[in-house]
Amino acid sequence: MIPPTPETWSLLVQLAEASKAVTPERITALQRRWHKQDHPGAPLTLLAGSEKPIELVLARWLGVDVARAFQTAGRQPLVIGPQPGTVQPTLGTWPEMKTKLPIPGHLIVYGAEDALPPSIQEALACLGVLDQAVLVTFLSIQPFPLGEKRLAASLASLAAAGKSLIVSLPSNDITAEEADEAAALGHRVLGQAGFGAQRFAGAKIWFTEKSETRPGALARIEDLLKPEVLRSEGRDLVLRMALSELIGEIEAASSNERLGIHLTGDERDETIHKFERLIGQLGRLLEDKTSSG
Repeated sequence: MIPPTPETWSLLVQLAEASKAVTPERITALQRRWHKQDHPGAPLTLLAGSEKPIELVLARWLGVDVARAFQTAGRQPLVIGPQPGTVQPTLGTWPEMKTKLPIPGHLIVYGAEDALPPSIQEALACLGVLDQAVLVTFLSIQPFPLGEKRLAASLASLAAAGKSLIVSLPSNDITAEEADEAAALGHRVLGQAGFGAQRFAGAKIWFTEKSETRPGALARIEDLLKPEVLRSEGRDLVLRMALSELIGEIEAASSNERLGIHLTGDERDETIHKFERLIGQLGRLLEDKTSSG
């Protein structure tokens, strides 16, 4: 994907200032993200979902101490891996758990039952494009409630690939066909959230005990969580989505007659003209990969 030109970034900042819909800091943060190379702690895997299934996954997979560290992290992401100090936001610090992992890179774990708070999204975005985001949920009569669907949507602009880990208690007696149906639902939920065919990387049921003996279930968690190779197309789609969201917010402000609210006469006309030029430029950048390459 062709990156925005310096003129485009400059115009976007001017329009953000005029519309009051987006802070210039968000524009410059996206610009830095666009040019950011792989993070020192990469590959980076984000685990997000309700706290209880995440605790079960961490306790059974990595040990009780890791699960306790997650419990005490509070409302901050927990970084797990061999060098967690290398995976930190631009401002502030996140709790760390130094340990070996059965997958390469580092885990970032965050408990949420709804969309990620904006502050958490911005902090995660500072790391660049994450290699993958894994939505962790419980197997239930009504899986993937509305809050989790909103959570999945908030992950789509952060990670190149999306996966779903569906956690089940041993008491659930399901067939291989039912396990496949649950995985297919996970596929649909992530697809609707923005992880299309190029970015969806798997959904599986995992039992907290003797999962390897259950038909259709995941034998080892690392079989699903092993990071995908960060494809350039997945990264491009993430950045394209983030840019599109910013443009949409500015366009919405313009349609509400907020654009140039502090400007008059020629100044306002000039700003609107710049806006029209900008949308033309960025529209071309946001075309399908086949036409933007």
